[in-house]
Amino acid sequence: MNIPIEVISPTDLLRRTAFVTMPLADLAGDRAQSVNSVSVSGGKHRVLAQIDRIDPDLPSRDVVSMLIDDVPGGGVKFGVPSANLVVSLEQGGAAPADPDLGVYEEPARVEMWSNRFRLHIHLPKEPTEYQGGAITSIQLDDREMLDPIKAEIGPHDHDPEKRLQVDRVRIANPPWSDEPWTEHLIFTEAWKCVKSGSGPVRAFANLESSPFTVDHGGVVYTCHLHRVVSIFHNVDYILDELYVTGRKDGATTGVPDQLSFAAHYFLKMNCGVFPPITRVPLIPDWFSIGATEIPFPGYGFAATVPCGRIDNPPIDYPNERSEHSAFSWDLGFAREARCVHLFKRRMPANVVADETGRAWFDLLFKSTRAKIQEAVK
Repeated sequence: MNIPIEVISPTDLLRRTAFVTMPLADLAGDRAQSVNSVSVSGGKHRVLAQIDRIDPDLPSRDVVSMLIDDVPGGGVKFGVPSANLVVSLEQGGAAPADPDLGVYEEPARVEMWSNRFRLHIHLPKEPTEYQGGAITSIQLDDREMLDPIKAEIGPHDHDPEKRLQVDRVRIANPPWSDEPWTEHLIFTEAWKCVKSGSGPVRAFANLESSPFTVDHGGVVYTCHLHRVVSIFHNVDYILDELYVTGRKDGATTGVPDQLSFAAHYFLKMNCGVFPPITRVPLIPDWFSIGATEIPFPGYGFAATVPCGRIDNPPIDYPNERSEHSAFSWDLGFAREARCVHLFKRRMPANVVADETGRAWFDLLFKSTRAKIQEAVK
């Protein structure tokens, strides 16, 4: 099965690499569940591709992931195809393994790696009672990034609280309710990995929170927050996709509904005392955190939904001795959110901010996209 597609890059700039996904159902139709392998060709463009089955309960989230080299901008019209490719879908076989991109699962942890990143994801709530579903170690170029100042000395005695996690989620209440939303804590219970995979394009893991109950005007849902964490070749960022699923009245089978939600992030990363935080008031979709000490690490966050206030430290953070390294922020309500976590070393705070804004523009706001080529009449 060969399907011609158009790739559009809505910018004037050449992109050396572009990550693009397309729903598998759009490409394969009724054959989507039987397709196992994919290849993409397109003249001078080098294209890597793989099929990612993200969620066993939601076949609609199955995608073809592509990494395309040398994608020119779409010009001032922003509608001119940047590349014309052909997607070939086949039954049988699978994407070739790549030793530099992988994921490993155990009941209590998930390990992910690329040629630059290594992530350790802690799934149970024990032993701390607050690290459920947290990424507790992020190594970039073999250096720990959640406690980068200690990592300059060596691999030991790092902050045991370091982590990056979604710790709570808000679900909107009906309009007649007294409160606009109900908040659910999801860091005090165990998480699990419901699906993972890797190939030539990316490694990913779909992390699912423990269930929480939502009563929406008399309709009761059993819900889970999902985080699809992805890493790629030769980049210094992590892609994080969030969505909430719910089943009505205790049902355990069938396709779940997707609910609107607002996520809340917590980050424990030591950037020194009084770390500079940069925001652009008219663009609330990203911010950056710089550093005041060697090795001058940096963190950048960008999302497809607006970010709320960045608290440093969070109001309820209990450890005064390390409160300078604790950060939290809300996201606005959405059906799903796509987020970027950017990590830098030996970079001034203002440059970290510039790089974060650029990542938001390239990866989220003006991301490269693809569609099936329309037939010529």
